[in-house]
Amino acid sequence: MKIIEKIEIVLLSENSVHFTTNEVLVMDDGVERRIENGDDAMPRVYVNSVQGRKDVAKDLPENISDAVLTMWGDKPTAIDMPFDSGTGKEVKRKLDDDDEQ
Repeated sequence: MKIIEKIEIVLLSENSVHFTTNEVLVMDDGVERRIENGDDAMPRVYVNSVQGRKDVAKDLPENISDAVLTMWGDKPTAIDMPFDSGTGKEVKRKLDDDDEQ
């Protein structure tokens, strides 16, 4: 038996990605059972902004972040929001010189 983290993409568009993360118990015979806990399946959203792109690259496994960034193309389609697109917590930061808004 082993416990793995599974990321399920709920919606992927040119403007955002919505996904959930779950812990799954994989039995020796390959059968998967979702582990229920209070924080399980917490939906998360990243928008296609300068900061959202950085968050996707930092927070998601490479194979998933590569797929999201491929779908999003070369340029952001959204303006950064005053909160972290992954956690929803307020972020106080100045725009970087290279931020394209």
